Amino acid sequence: TIAKFILTNFEEFRENEKNYNEQSEDIQRNAKSVVYKKMYAVIQSLELLRLACENHYEDMQNYLREQIQNGVKCKRSINFINLIAEIFNRYTKSVNERNAKLGVQILDTLIEMLQGPCQENQIALCNTKILENLEDLTVEVKNIRSKKEGLIWIEMNKKTIILIQAILEGSYNSYIVKQVSIHVNVSFFLERMLEAFEKTSKEK
Repeated sequence: TIAKFILTNFEEFRENEKNYNEQSEDIQRNAKSVVYKKMYAVIQSLELLRLACENHYEDMQNYLREQIQNGVKCKRSINFINLIAEIFNRYTKSVNERNAKLGVQILDTLIEMLQGPCQENQIALCNTKILENLEDLTVEVKNIRSKKEGLIWIEMNKKTIILIQAILEGSYNSYIVKQVSIHVNVSFFLERMLEAFEKTSKEK
């Protein structure tokens, strides 16, 4: 299944990343090759799921949360919201420049699964560790950018904000609002707004 394919490739990607620091150049070279292939296998699979939900296709958004046939939930139903959130939870433990594209793709996929909005998916995502992970990610990206700037980190910050907006979109659900208020640092938004303003001012 696609869920097993994503998980297997992600686990192999994470495992081979550990070999980057091996003394043997052959091991390092092989690890980098495997990591690249496995990472892009995950990215392409997530992009397939994202495209399936594009244009706020609610039927597919709901289907990716739970598979129902003839009004009955399938015994082997897979919650892709939980699956992707768990992958993101593990991803945020080792964010770096080499795997940044994977982080952006995970965020992009989750955004498309929520926008519309699909409130059931918003609630399902809030039931995961996604907001804590987004908080950790913003801190990690800020630390990385203090040492080395890069467009990919600006893109990741942008996608983080869009995902939080997607979680809140059209929602008057008190649970969602409370979860976001607990975990989202308002100063982060202010910093990004000032950053965007300064960039725009320089361009003019």
